[in-house]
Amino acid sequence: MEQGEGSGSKPSDEIWSKLVPSNNKFSDIELRLDEVEINSEVKISSFEKQQWCKITRNSDLSSATLQNKSLNVIYVDGTDVSTEDTIMIRCGSEIIPGHVSEGYLSYRFKVMPKDEPSKKVLKISLDSDHAKCSICLNIWHDVVTVAPCLHNFCNGCFSEWLKRSQAKHASVLCPHCRAVVQFVGRNHFLHNIEEEILKSDSSLRRSDEELAVLNTYSLIKSPLVINNGKKPRRKRSHSVSEEDSSNSGTNLACAQCGTEYAGFRCNQNTVHLQCHACGGMMPSRTDINIPQHCIGCDRAFCGAYWNSQQVTRSDSFHMCASETFKPIAERIITRIPFLAHERNRHEQDITERCIRQMGKTLQNVVSEWITKLNNREIDRTRMPLNHTEMITSGTHVCNDCFDKLVSFLLYWYRVSIPKHLLPADAVQREDCWYGYTCRTQHHSEDHARFCYPLRFQSLLQQPPNLSPRFRKWQLLISSIVVSSPFRSSTLRSTRSLVVKSATTVAPKYTSLKPLGDRVLVKIKAAEQKSAGGILLPSTAQTKPQGGEVVAVGEGRTIGQNKVEIGVKTGTPVVYSKYAGTEVEFNGSNHLILKEDDIVGILETEDVKDLKPLNDRVLIKVEEAEETTAGGLLLTQASKEKPSIGTVIAVGPGPLDEEGKRKELPLSPGNTVLYSKYAGNDFKGTDGSEYIALRASDVMAVLS
Repeated sequence: MEQGEGSGSKPSDEIWSKLVPSNNKFSDIELRLDEVEINSEVKISSFEKQQWCKITRNSDLSSATLQNKSLNVIYVDGTDVSTEDTIMIRCGSEIIPGHVSEGYLSYRFKVMPKDEPSKKVLKISLDSDHAKCSICLNIWHDVVTVAPCLHNFCNGCFSEWLKRSQAKHASVLCPHCRAVVQFVGRNHFLHNIEEEILKSDSSLRRSDEELAVLNTYSLIKSPLVINNGKKPRRKRSHSVSEEDSSNSGTNLACAQCGTEYAGFRCNQNTVHLQCHACGGMMPSRTDINIPQHCIGCDRAFCGAYWNSQQVTRSDSFHMCASETFKPIAERIITRIPFLAHERNRHEQDITERCIRQMGKTLQNVVSEWITKLNNREIDRTRMPLNHTEMITSGTHVCNDCFDKLVSFLLYWYRVSIPKHLLPADAVQREDCWYGYTCRTQHHSEDHARFCYPLRFQSLLQQPPNLSPRFRKWQLLISSIVVSSPFRSSTLRSTRSLVVKSATTVAPKYTSLKPLGDRVLVKIKAAEQKSAGGILLPSTAQTKPQGGEVVAVGEGRTIGQNKVEIGVKTGTPVVYSKYAGTEVEFNGSNHLILKEDDIVGILETEDVKDLKPLNDRVLIKVEEAEETTAGGLLLTQASKEKPSIGTVIAVGPGPLDEEGKRKELPLSPGNTVLYSKYAGNDFKGTDGSEYIALRASDVMAVLS
């Protein structure tokens, strides 16, 4: 490991941060000093070392300040840093000592976690009366603290107080002690205390309706700096002289405090926001559509605001470049984020190889999955951002949140890759007992990462004799695995990632034409009553597996032959239970699915008349044994699911590479042994059990 040389700091055995190169042939640069001058490789093609920057640890211990010591422009998260200029860097920041096109090496700044040998729980005895807002006299909700008096209030309550005070008074006074308020911000420590109090005494909790109203009033998302001053007694305004202006210039909070830009100039009551990136100030404004807070983390950023006001960067005021805070769709990404795949470089390398193998770029893949996110095709439950339902391609986010979003999308990209497209080393790797939760990967990066824990996979292999209670629990575990973005490669499904409710098509669209080998089926309504006439609730109604074809695609081309769809409009069909995408169109539920997902044609109400399609086979299931070998009568729950039956009908066969049908090696009347958990189960009108499955799931013919 390479270490930088420092000056003016005492050496320490503790490594507080690293510079991690993007190319594995170069070593990590360990930083042990609070102030370090970096002397390392800067180009991929050369091992020659150069002194190019100085990194100084900040007082918050989680960030640092980088100063350019080279003659080149250094790029930090897309922002250019000229010679002797400084910029704040955080864990995950990308640092390039020169332009990428000239072969410069990219580094990632990584802050090392501090060792915590022991954690002690602090117990605080607090009377609930001391945790009440003096405005509404209830327990705090989203508590904020004002300074310098340090009194606490609900976010919504104080936001309303702030608006009214600014409209009527020259200064904002504390509602509790009437001291002049200079600063207000959210208090996360007291927020935890607030939640613990409500857990211990639920009677103190307010109604959901009251909290919803309070949230609409909440305006304080990040720390606010409040300007206070006496209102001028003269009715007519006067201009500030150049002498006064120059004397007071050092006290101006932002560029618009002394000069008017884009028709706006700060007054004595203007509330200011402090930018999280550069530490500079900007006026908090609700009269414009320019976002000032990142929706993913609720932190304030000034890049978009100053760019909209056409204010250029200067030495007088701290300002961010517009690249630090801009819409998702306008961002360009050239490298997999450092945070992706739990910072596991081995998994990042596998994902990068998959992208190259498919002939795509990282930008293409991310853009494709941002479109899926925009169309709400992805489950957002595990997205590590705030306000996930509000995020679209046009949302402004900061660099940190964009990296988190890309990392989240790359998870979904990986689990959607078919197994045969993964590199050989990823396919042959054994799954881990702890799966994606295993901590071994943090010190052994080639350890299994994407697999689901084996301890849960064993529950999915259903034993022959399960009690109804265990069977219900097993179905719950299965649903959790299917919805998780961290599934094993053995559980991947390339058809769809998320089971969602029907997509509603707006009434202005009057027709829907499937493409390729897809078919549009109008779903048959679910049975609302049981066989005995009992009205079923919606949760107990069986999901229908049949419907009528209302539109078909143009077919597909295999080899030199054009293969048309095997079903026509108006044909009643039966399809696989979880196939296709549901669409609400013209007031009815429809399903868009591939022709291969259609099991067969059923023109009557009896499943024995089903005409299988393609390589499907209809089998009448042999009845289960009623007694054991010793003559004991078996209960319904104890009967083993049969895997033997008689072939009733066979399909025309699958298509070969030239688009011609291959005849199936089965015929009606054959007694066959088939895979126990394959296919789709049906019940005939006479109570007999049937199953429709693919011919490949038939293991043997019995005679």
